[in-house]
Amino acid sequence: FSRAWTYLIVGRQRRHHHHHDQDKNKPFSCNRCGRKYKWKTSLHCHQRDECGKEPQYKCYYCHYKTKIRSNWIRHEKTHTNPKRGRKLSKILIAL
Repeated sequence: FSRAWTYLIVGRQRRHHHHHDQDKNKPFSCNRCGRKYKWKTSLHCHQRDECGKEPQYKCYYCHYKTKIRSNWIRHEKTHTNPKRGRKLSKILIAL
């Protein structure tokens, strides 16, 4: 793994923290919020889907909200219980 990342173990989750010197490798910055990106396409996605917008994905089970679909799907899986037979695929089909 890259030396630019340090890792912390918090509970059972592995979280990484970004070193500030890597911002040099991120030449594309958002003119609205200042967030920096390595790729121009990532900046465009941020501006189109995230920056200045309310979260559009909401958890059916709690108050969690996110702007990123993959984060929502991962979060929803924390609520599903295979013993009850309720699966995420059934929820997504209902949408």
